[in-house]
Amino acid sequence: MQPAGSFYDTKEGIFEFNGTSMVPLKGCEKLKGEEINSIMAFKGKNNLLICTLDKGLFLYDGNELKEWNVPVRSEERVRGN
Repeated sequence: MQPAGSFYDTKEGIFEFNGTSMVPLKGCEKLKGEEINSIMAFKGKNNLLICTLDKGLFLYDGNELKEWNVPVRSEERVRGN
């Protein structure tokens, strides 16, 4: 899995192109309807860092999506307020 092969649809969620068709990423169902800011490779070939507008950061290992709770200075700074 590479971030370049990952695609996001606001209503349907995150998909990956498997060479012949688009398939949903297993375990990422809870991000359906969320605004994704970026998807990038993270710590290894099969790991992704997924950044959302309202729900924060998530780590995806190819099977499971986990929230990544990292401290930030303040929510207002992150949002630019």
